[in-house]
Amino acid sequence: MHAVQQPATQTIYDLLKWTHPVHRPRLSARLCLERVGYLGAFFDNIIPEFSSSIGTRTVAKRAKSACFLGVDAIRISGPEADVPFAMSDLPAAEEAVRQTPVLANTGVQAERLAEILAVADVVIVGTSLKVDGVTWNPIDPAGARALMEKGRDIRASTVASA
Repeated sequence: MHAVQQPATQTIYDLLKWTHPVHRPRLSARLCLERVGYLGAFFDNIIPEFSSSIGTRTVAKRAKSACFLGVDAIRISGPEADVPFAMSDLPAAEEAVRQTPVLANTGVQAERLAEILAVADVVIVGTSLKVDGVTWNPIDPAGARALMEKGRDIRASTVASA
């Protein structure tokens, strides 16, 4: 689990305003903000990033276990930074824990954004926004703007089609 305390207002707002308004209307941006709010929250990365799971439990069972233990949000990750997670893991977790926000954590790139936002409540974007896609580099402002514009377009088209 990862403790989050005093997140930067702009960052958390940018993440939460993409909360999907249609497929999980019970999880509004406000609810997510309250859940991961300014007092701190516990996120559980149920798919080990930079490691391998030693158990055989499904993603759905791991998500349910994490929620039973009281986590505030479930993170779905790939094997390392900027490496996409298996898309099937996102709906497996979401269907198992309908009252808990599910966050797409690694490998969130503009090309996959529509597919990811169709399921995830929140996206965490890092490496794909960096200059040359290198984790340690500074953010590429043009790439960040392009991703935000794509996110706004996806959200607008999703709301319009509902």
